[in-house]
Amino acid sequence: MWRKRKNILLIPFAVARLRKVVASEHVAIVHANSIWDIPYALWAARPSQIPVVAHIRTEIDRKKAGKYRVDKVDAAIATSSKCMNVLKSFSRLESRVHYIPNGANLERFNPSISGDFVRQRHGLDSEAVVFGAFGRIDRTKGLDVLISAFSEVRRRVARAKLLLVGDIEGKGSSFKEELIREVDSLDLSDAVLFAGWQQDVVPYLAAIDVLVMPSRIEDFGRSAVEAMAMRIPVIASDTTALPEIVVNDKTGYIVPVDDVTRLAERMTELALNPAKRKAFGQAGRERAEENFELKKSVLRIEMVYAQLMALKKG
Repeated sequence: MWRKRKNILLIPFAVARLRKVVASEHVAIVHANSIWDIPYALWAARPSQIPVVAHIRTEIDRKKAGKYRVDKVDAAIATSSKCMNVLKSFSRLESRVHYIPNGANLERFNPSISGDFVRQRHGLDSEAVVFGAFGRIDRTKGLDVLISAFSEVRRRVARAKLLLVGDIEGKGSSFKEELIREVDSLDLSDAVLFAGWQQDVVPYLAAIDVLVMPSRIEDFGRSAVEAMAMRIPVIASDTTALPEIVVNDKTGYIVPVDDVTRLAERMTELALNPAKRKAFGQAGRERAEENFELKKSVLRIEMVYAQLMALKKG
């Protein structure tokens, strides 16, 4: 990692190896797939005067963008309008920023896929209204808020269930234990299911009725796109790109970050209204097809490449 003191002595060797690859493979464009990779991409490409593309998928501010030399690249791709506006604040980049949200494979995330066997595996009968949360078990994902909100939902909807798909990464075990203790203290052990990490999330998405993303920070929100592609309504927090993905009161609901009461209200509303869930799900699929289809995203990135190659030739 760049800017980590322990790696200072290794950086020159890493850059030298990258430059060797760029030269030996006759590389035409270097694509830095995250903000962290930009300095290496620049160092590797500049001796050969090769264009560099920066793909920014995380929430950033102008100071952080400057530290990672975003203003030195030849083109930038932003996955959210918030990120795009930060990048455009650099005069050199203003006309070189492209807004391209992450896409999903709509053939893979298909609403015709059944989640019946997942429900059977976890003892979820056909009458259960299943809320789901997908991703690593991490405090930034707001799962503590979700469990508190779900306890309110259960007071009104006895058939409600919560399926948590994902697991800890790194040093997150204490937070998972904290969540389990909270579930036990709220007497929700029979209603909150920790499914762990899954190789294939598609049947798990097919098994739920509503996706909930109460994130405090969310780099993009790919799970929201994937759920919408499967005609599943989404309740998400008002952070980063999530309000750009989920259309409030059309494909789901947007709620304030850390607002347990509002989240519980929206969850209860959808639990009690299957017709609204169906309408939101259909609108979500249409929105995914129009805005988040993976092939369209790929074509737009290829267009960025083509523009850079044309400028280089010119």
